[in-house]
Amino acid sequence: MSRALRISLVAAAVAITAALAVPSAAQAAGNEGLTLTSPGAGATIAPGQVFTGKALPPAAQPGDEIRLHVFPMSSPTEEACAPESVVGSSRVGSDGSFAITMEKTVRDGKVVPVVCTDTGNASPGILTLDNPFTLTAPADGNTLRVDDATVSGVGSPGSTVNAMDDNGKPLGSAVVADDGTWTLTMTDVAQGPLDVTFTQGAKTIDVDFVIAAETESSPLVDPAIAGGALALAVAAAGAVFLRRRSLSTSV
Repeated sequence: MSRALRISLVAAAVAITAALAVPSAAQAAGNEGLTLTSPGAGATIAPGQVFTGKALPPAAQPGDEIRLHVFPMSSPTEEACAPESVVGSSRVGSDGSFAITMEKTVRDGKVVPVVCTDTGNASPGILTLDNPFTLTAPADGNTLRVDDATVSGVGSPGSTVNAMDDNGKPLGSAVVADDGTWTLTMTDVAQGPLDVTFTQGAKTIDVDFVIAAETESSPLVDPAIAGGALALAVAAAGAVFLRRRSLSTSV
C-alpha cells in the first residue's frame, strides 16, 4: 500500500470517528436498535435524497423524532448530532421504520451523513454529494432588460458561478448561498440575442436570451412600418376633421 493511500485512509477514518462522536448520555446506547438501509456506503446523493432505516428501542420509540445530519469530510465536526447540521427530520413509525428527506444541502464532495435520535446515532459511511447546477429563472429563450439582466439558479453552496458570452467575455459572477441558491446580474450586455454560458467548476449551463432596451415592454417595430402606420392614422384623423368641417359649412 502506497504512503499516499495510507494517509487517505487514515484521514477518512479520523473523519468518520469524529462524525460519530456523540454526547456521553447517548454513548451508553450507542447504535443499538438504529440501522440504516439506504442509501448504502459509497452512493452518490443529492438534495431530496431519502434516508430509510429502522429505529427500535433503546435507540427510539414509535413517534420519536429522528434527525438527519450531513457535513463535508473537508470540515469534520466534533459532534455529529449538533442542531446546526440538521438537514432533515421525521418521526419513527409504529413499526420502527423511518424515512427522512434531505431538505437542506452542503457543498459538493465527500460527505458523512449521520442519523440521530436522543439516545443514539448511525451512519452509512462516506457518500458523495452532487448538487444539481441548473438555471431556475428565467427560462431559456426569454427576454431580459439591458439594465436588469438577472438570472437565478441552484448549485453547490460556497461555489462561484461565472457567466460569459459566446466570445468568452465575462458578464458577471455570484457565490452560491448556504441554501444552494444563487442570483447573478449580468453587466455590460448589448441589445439583441445573447448566448450565455454559466460555469461552476466543471459544470456548465448554456442558454440563449434576448436583451431588450431598458424601458422596452414589447418587441421593437421597424421605423418604416411605424412611420407608415402613423401617417395612416394622421390621414384618417384629417379625413374625419374635413368631413366635419364640410358638414358645418353646409349648414
